[in-house]
Amino acid sequence: MLKRTVKAIEAHAIEQYPRECCGLVVMVGRSERYIPCTNKAPEDSRGDVFVLDDREFAEAEKLGRVCAIVHSHPDFPATASESDKTGCEETDLPWIIVSVRKGDDGTVYTDGVARIQPEGYRAPLVGREFHHGVLDCYSIVRDWFRWERGVELMNFHREDGWWKGDKELYLDNLAVAGFVVVPPGQPLQVGDMILMQYQSDRVNHAGVYIDDQVPAGANVARMKGLMLHHLYGKPSQVVVYGGFWQQITHTVARHKSQIRE
Repeated sequence: MLKRTVKAIEAHAIEQYPRECCGLVVMVGRSERYIPCTNKAPEDSRGDVFVLDDREFAEAEKLGRVCAIVHSHPDFPATASESDKTGCEETDLPWIIVSVRKGDDGTVYTDGVARIQPEGYRAPLVGREFHHGVLDCYSIVRDWFRWERGVELMNFHREDGWWKGDKELYLDNLAVAGFVVVPPGQPLQVGDMILMQYQSDRVNHAGVYIDDQVPAGANVARMKGLMLHHLYGKPSQVVVYGGFWQQITHTVARHKSQIRE
């Protein structure tokens, strides 16, 4: 990047501190430009997150070629997290990360800039970090189907805390995502999506029934009746599907690719 582009990024990161900034590096003809964007993540989002405005991204594409996505790490090194690496792969664009901190004298300053490239990174199925919308309970369902079954599930925009309103994102999107409801009493099959109400009146949590098919690299004892899931704010894990998890289960759904005619 040009020095003036880096300076513009750093100035935006300082201006937005302690909130994460986000923006785009765009080639407008032969000119490289940094375009600051609005971080659409709710103010009360858990952890430091950013959500690019789709409309602003579209406007940037009208100007020229988007060649990098930018965001800051307030009070944290410019080191890519699992969420950053995953997002980089999803967007298929380089990501620029700038560290920004506040000194003892109250001065806000930048503390390094890093760049990552899409290179096939995969967050582990077990023990991955939680970042809503990127690495969450639906993400782990999608990744399991992608890597274990070669099936690409649709992704859906979901704001942090959506279950506190009147939405039923899982139930309303089952059919369009290719799932059908499994009638109560039928035996579970590997790959069934288990939909649960976790401390909520809404169906707000999902897991994948894996029985005894423990993901490669997972340090988990192999036994029957296991479920892979990713609770809000916790590392993803494999648990025995029973007891509490069965009690909060609302629906079991099966993807059309898993249904034998």
